[in-house]
Amino acid sequence: PRILVMTVKIETDPTHSPEVEHLVPRLLDSFNSFLADVDPSAFERRGILDILRDELATRAVFVLGKEAFTDVLITEFRIQ
Repeated sequence: PRILVMTVKIETDPTHSPEVEHLVPRLLDSFNSFLADVDPSAFERRGILDILRDELATRAVFVLGKEAFTDVLITEFRIQ
């Protein structure tokens, strides 16, 4: 079995930072639910990071609201 190791950062402004920090558990649950459903072969395709980033941003909007974050950054991505 292979393991995905991924670190994601949420960019936000100082005004929304406390709200984002408060909702991190819900955000992580949303991200993990999505990632668990991704077909393992998809991780070998070209452009997968862009697709993942877009999908995670969509979930961030759902959890945090559009105003609470600026961007989703993937700072670590590896398959072991």
